[in-house]
Amino acid sequence: MTVARQMKILRDVDGQRQFSHEQVLFSTQIQSFFSRRAKCENSEAQSVSDQDYEAAEEALATLRNVGEQIQPKNPVMYDGYNLCDLVTSQRLSKLKISKLREICRSFKLEVPAQQGKRKAAFVGVLTAMVSECSCYHSTTSSVSP
Repeated sequence: MTVARQMKILRDVDGQRQFSHEQVLFSTQIQSFFSRRAKCENSEAQSVSDQDYEAAEEALATLRNVGEQIQPKNPVMYDGYNLCDLVTSQRLSKLKISKLREICRSFKLEVPAQQGKRKAAFVGVLTAMVSECSCYHSTTSSVSP
């Protein structure tokens, strides 16, 4: 999922949007920022105006802020379920498919249509999401194979 898309759909624990419509960046804005930055780094002879530099710094600060906010919070929770624990203990598949579908919808996770009626598809999508959580990495590295 792209940073631009995550900025549009990211919600906090209360279900409120993390970013207002004014704060959301389009993928073209993000791409052009990095393109301009690379161009400036590659071309030392080219002068950069103070406004361009300030705009680039502001965009970079926003991107860093976005990066921090789109990381899953520790632990990833839904309706009292600790998804990190359920994934690491391999108990996520014990939930009913209707509950797994509900969880995926709440996190705005897409399950391919042809697999949308299979429990494994929902478990796979949720496992992929939880695998980005820092607490997931700490628990899986401490579990011996």
